[in-house]
Amino acid sequence: VMEMDVMYDDTCLKVMALAERSSLSPDDVAGLASLDSAHSAGNATHFPEGDLADYPAGLADEALLANSRAWCLARSSGHPESVLDSALDPSFRLWDAYGVLPVLCDPDRRGEVDACVVKYDQVQDVIRSTKDRYDLKCKVIDSAVSLTKNVGFTHWFSRAVNKDTKVVSEIEAVEVDVFGADGRLKDIWMFRDPIDVEIEMLQGGRQGFAAAGLMA
Repeated sequence: VMEMDVMYDDTCLKVMALAERSSLSPDDVAGLASLDSAHSAGNATHFPEGDLADYPAGLADEALLANSRAWCLARSSGHPESVLDSALDPSFRLWDAYGVLPVLCDPDRRGEVDACVVKYDQVQDVIRSTKDRYDLKCKVIDSAVSLTKNVGFTHWFSRAVNKDTKVVSEIEAVEVDVFGADGRLKDIWMFRDPIDVEIEMLQGGRQGFAAAGLMA
């Protein structure tokens, strides 16, 4: 079990490990060279602090962690996206904490608070589109819930095989999950490796939903 500040420190450290793989273009990862700059980069990408609250009274950790696992399960081939119906709050938002991933960011709205956000009414369609293009298997590596706040930490790994090109992408991510009073996910603030099409787009300097519309 981790307190929020410890989870955030560990998340930033993990971000640096992901960045060192040089999956992203040099300009995109240049600000993640140290823990201090990782904090600055994270702060530059809006964190949904307005949804932070005390730990929901009467809820068990396992119920919260089950919703985090459902998020991973729904993004695995052979499992329905509908498992998210009971796991996500209607106000749910998925945030790209990097602020650079083409699938999650709208370049026409760069600089706006929610420019790199996928909302509740988009999520299942995006997951479904991704499964049409990839064979996916997502596995939760580790997760924990704060003692005092409505946040959890999830570390997951996903293997994505492009059905057309057979290119295999091994994707790792860490995220801070923010829960509502009933335990459903309100926000996921995520640091994730790019998938193959995102690498191509980043290298080519292109971003936006229209070019991909996918989610690993």
